[in-house]
Amino acid sequence: MAQRTVFPLLPNIADAQYIGIVQSLFAELHRSGGAVPFKTFRDWAKERNLYNKEEFEDLLNFLGCDRMQPPPGEVVIGDFGKRFLGTESVEGYQKLLYRWLHAWNPILVKAVCGQLDVESGGRLHSTHELYRYITSYAYPGAYVTLPSFQNWIKWMAASGHIKYIGIRWGLGELGKKELPALKNFDVDEFLEDEADAAAGPALPGGTPPATSPAPATRSDAGVKAAAGARDDNLDEDLPDEPPSAPIPEETLGRSAETVDDRSPATSQRPVATRAVPAASLTPAPSHAPPVMLTAAGPASPAWFPAGPVVDPASAAELGFTAVQYGESPSVFLFELAVAARFATSGIPGVTWRPLMQALRRERLLARYLSEDRPFEDVVEGATWLDADAGFRALFGWAALDVMRLRRLLRLHPALPTRLEELRPAETLMLAHDKLFAGTPTGAAFWLHRQMVLLELWDA
Repeated sequence: MAQRTVFPLLPNIADAQYIGIVQSLFAELHRSGGAVPFKTFRDWAKERNLYNKEEFEDLLNFLGCDRMQPPPGEVVIGDFGKRFLGTESVEGYQKLLYRWLHAWNPILVKAVCGQLDVESGGRLHSTHELYRYITSYAYPGAYVTLPSFQNWIKWMAASGHIKYIGIRWGLGELGKKELPALKNFDVDEFLEDEADAAAGPALPGGTPPATSPAPATRSDAGVKAAAGARDDNLDEDLPDEPPSAPIPEETLGRSAETVDDRSPATSQRPVATRAVPAASLTPAPSHAPPVMLTAAGPASPAWFPAGPVVDPASAAELGFTAVQYGESPSVFLFELAVAARFATSGIPGVTWRPLMQALRRERLLARYLSEDRPFEDVVEGATWLDADAGFRALFGWAALDVMRLRRLLRLHPALPTRLEELRPAETLMLAHDKLFAGTPTGAAFWLHRQMVLLELWDA
């Protein structure tokens, strides 16, 4: 049996609705006697916003529905569809879908579930972290493209065997029950038999679909070429995508007020404190040397006596949480980038931290990013900002950075996802270049460290 590497998407459908949609698709075929003219079935799918011209044939093949030849032919319900319609419980549907996914590509199922097995050294992973693993040299299976893997993840989530835990994937109860069988699955034996196996999956007692897309060939050269392409494209313009939804008002307001809500990574670490002499709101001179940061923080001040002082504040102390990132990555990154500029400006923390907390509590930055209104309209009516001369002066100093960051994130809402996908050094470089326009203040280092502490980026 060949490993399937092409996994289609159910367009315009959340993964929680996949079971119901698949059931309705099979029911329509069964209602018409098990075979429907392709054009008729295509029109049925279009009426329900389920038709994607590029992926519809792959979807039918993936679900085991034969396409009779010559074209346009008929769409015929297969063994998987008949078994699906004969199931009577949600858990039954989920188990059957999982068995179907496992039959198509058991190596992929074993690898991903193994990475999520926290009882045996695994951990929770994001989609991109899992994808980095299955495109590494440690993965023995055939190469799967990122879009197909993202689609496969949705099907696995629909099966109930994996689920979101916070903002990362973990095993569901059904998935945990499958671990013993997955651990006993012999990958080497499967690979030895693969050349002689059938092209499609077969459920016990059933027959495989007539056709299956040829799997992509995995080779070290191909993987290296893909990695090289990713490096070469690092400086290309970021793709435009629809903007992400703004963070809910009640969640943001509540978390911004909870200053001591630290992540596990920071709650066990004592926060360094030091006395900071009073200073004006004027930032460090632009000609000052850059602040060099190590993994643990800023380098010795003696190396760069003229450089700005990096504030010891952490993102968790300012009320940033990983949950907020999952709700609106763009808003989260916008606010944390502004905090990074403050933290590396040399301005005393007793001055800028209350302002940063107020900006988040009043949702001023979140509204500015999410609403189609100019800066002056969003700021208008912010009496709390006018009432404090220090706040007003400090906010004025940061205004240009705020406007530039907003423009960047609205033009490129995919930037947070892009930063997640890259290797740590690449992420740091891209954040330095895009978020902070290459300015040598150390802000990108501070932001990168906070994202690592919150377990949102790789170290």
